[in-house]
Parts: sequence; C-alpha cells; structure tokens
Amino acid sequence: MDCHSLGQGLDAASFKVRTIPFNGDDSATEEILDPDFGEAAIGRVTPVDFELWWITLSRAYGKCSGDLLVQERVDVQTGIKMILKL
Repeated sequence: MDCHSLGQGLDAASFKVRTIPFNGDDSATEEILDPDFGEAAIGRVTPVDFELWWITLSRAYGKCSGDLLVQERVDVQTGIKMILKL
C-alpha cells in the first residue's frame, strides 16, 4: 500500500484544521485544511462511496433550487467524469 497513488478526482474523507503563522508572524495566524484520504482511518481505508452521493446530492440540489448552472460548470462536469472514472 505504500506505493499506491490516489486516483484523480478522489475527495478527502475528512479534514483537520491546522493553525499556522501568517506571513512568518507568530502573532497573526491563519487556519488551513489538511485533507485526510484515509491515512487516519482504521485500516487506512478510504471511503469512496460518498463520491456517488456527491453526484446524487448535486442533482437533487439542482432540481430543488432550480439552479442548474452549477451542474453545467466545466469544473463540476470534470469532477463528475473523474468520479465515474474512479
């Protein structure tokens, strides 16, 4: 498993918030998100089934809100294609 690389389009299973100094100044900080692709999970298993839920929920959002422009965006369509390829 050490030589395994993550598939393109894989979303993180969770995120951890980390606080770091902003521009090298210890008095000013910023928070960044560290994605977890299963490294912290028991058995280091990455859940990929939520990827299909993301597609389902984005469709439900479009139907309920009437905002179909989100689904037509190039980055969203690219993400859906990468999820289906994964």
